[in-house]
Amino acid sequence: LEFRRVLFRSPIWTLMYKMPPYEKCERTEMQNAEWLEVHHTSGDGLIPLYKKASVGLMIPRLDYRYSHFAVSVKTFEYMSYGLPIVTINSTAMGKIVRREEIGFAVNHSVKEFNEAIKAVTGSQEKYSYYADNVKNALLNRHLWKHRVEQVVKDLSGYRVISGNCK
Repeated sequence: LEFRRVLFRSPIWTLMYKMPPYEKCERTEMQNAEWLEVHHTSGDGLIPLYKKASVGLMIPRLDYRYSHFAVSVKTFEYMSYGLPIVTINSTAMGKIVRREEIGFAVNHSVKEFNEAIKAVTGSQEKYSYYADNVKNALLNRHLWKHRVEQVVKDLSGYRVISGNCK
């Protein structure tokens, strides 16, 4: 869980990061840091935190093959709150972040995560660029209705014969 060190001291920017259950996290000096707030919440309890956040961090476990081809629902939650995203380059999430220009996809490195966060939040102009791209990507390509349209399109070439697709 070395990536918790990415959180930097800034009175302006707040980062959202889904961490493993607290009891599984190793104790570190940061847990008592003045600049760090840890919230144990879910569901509606996340809403005020999303509204306060500036950047969504997606740090999937690379030892899970699933992380390389699946996109976490958390990605779309961050997008629904207009949050630019910083994630790992070698994942499906990284491909979306790069293609849509909604943040940065970096190597699995604390230094690169830190640089990406600073790049997204470096100026109001840069931040607005990524936040505007998040809104545009979500509204035009990444709502559930877009997923349904794709499924219908993909299945429209099939015909059903005796319960089997051909």
